[in-house]
Amino acid sequence: MPVSRLTTARVAVFAVAVAAAVAYSSWVLEWFLPGGVDPLRSYASQLAAVAEPHGTLFARADTVSGTLLVVLGALLWSWSRRGRLVPAGLVLWGGATVAGSFFRMPMVTTVGPGASAALTEAEKSAVLVHSLRSSTAAVGMALVGAGLWLIARGRSLRAGRILAGVFLALLAMVAVTSGLHEVGGPNLWLGLWQRLSLAVAAVVIVTVAVAVTSAGSTARREAS
Repeated sequence: MPVSRLTTARVAVFAVAVAAAVAYSSWVLEWFLPGGVDPLRSYASQLAAVAEPHGTLFARADTVSGTLLVVLGALLWSWSRRGRLVPAGLVLWGGATVAGSFFRMPMVTTVGPGASAALTEAEKSAVLVHSLRSSTAAVGMALVGAGLWLIARGRSLRAGRILAGVFLALLAMVAVTSGLHEVGGPNLWLGLWQRLSLAVAAVVIVTVAVAVTSAGSTARREAS
């Protein structure tokens, strides 16, 4: 591929990555839009709950961000000559995010005593589907984090390894606090840990786009 076309392709990928990162950061709007979601104790995905006043807005933002993540994963697939953890993870992550934007939680269930117990059977089923969707997205995020770490290790990029390590550690913390809450344990600020992971996720989205295309460009130049 000519250098000019290669550069244009990288710019296009970077633009999609930035758009995806911005859309995925829509949760910060909760600081300006009042609702029943506790930033320290509630999942960010509950901002899109059916009962929330701005739920539809956050749900559509999830639709956009998830779609962009899938597109980014598809674009990066052709750039990944060896490992394809990053594009595969992006597609899984994005697809689960889109699914979650349509299979929304009925209400906020992590705040207030007996909130989950007050749900109907249909609502409990919706919560279960949403939980499965969230778990799938988390697996995709972990694949992206692992892929970034492998790329950074192969190219001796210390900052990339640190970013990937922080991202994976936060995902693990979210899994632990979420698991404790789901089995009836204390809510150890699961909302805070998740939002920290989402903030880092936005940086990771852009970073993997740069890292994968950079590695791909180097491989193509060496092969030509």
